[in-house]
Amino acid sequence: MAFLDNSGDIIIDAVLTDTSSDLKNLNKDVSDELNKLMTKEKYLNHQFAALSADYREVKVKLEGQKISVDGPKGSLSRILPSLVCCTLDEGKQQLFIEKTQDTRLSQALFGLSRTLVANMVTGVSTGFQKRLTITGVGYRAQMDGKDLVLNMGYSHPVKMITPKELTIQVESPTSVVVSGMQKDMVGEFAAKIRSVRPPEPYKGKGIAYEGEIIRRKAGKTGK
Repeated sequence: MAFLDNSGDIIIDAVLTDTSSDLKNLNKDVSDELNKLMTKEKYLNHQFAALSADYREVKVKLEGQKISVDGPKGSLSRILPSLVCCTLDEGKQQLFIEKTQDTRLSQALFGLSRTLVANMVTGVSTGFQKRLTITGVGYRAQMDGKDLVLNMGYSHPVKMITPKELTIQVESPTSVVVSGMQKDMVGEFAAKIRSVRPPEPYKGKGIAYEGEIIRRKAGKTGK
């Protein structure tokens, strides 16, 4: 800061204490952010290495329009539409999908086929899972053998038969995990569990996906 003395000369009286403190805080914040980024980078590198190891164990086999994928989790097969052409480079284990016609239907099936094959590879290597959380007094989940039993405030427990392709885990009475190789089946069964008692908008009680944002409503107040 600049001040004037009695003779009118400018005296530079730099108040370095606050500036030094601000710089220290700024350096600390920058250092913390760099540490977070480095930690995140190490985590992502570890995850990528683990995924790469899993994907290296995946084997793809192509017979006409039928594609078969084998991996650590199991095997899946699917017949692709005739409007897409598949070629397999066995040496590099790379699958190429191309359109056979320049039409809107062929374009749509091309994108669908690519997504289905990618989900198959992910399913046999790492699998898919969907987490659900239960909120509400007395609401809970438990296992009865391989089947899921939900106590959701009805007059009787709700028993859900688990498909043989899926695995259900009850990590706690209020946490359920659905896992399996087929993404569509995991999502469909998780949706069935949620439909037993969907979260209501006033207090949020019910079954919701982990991380789901529930649109809340304000309750009516008496006059």
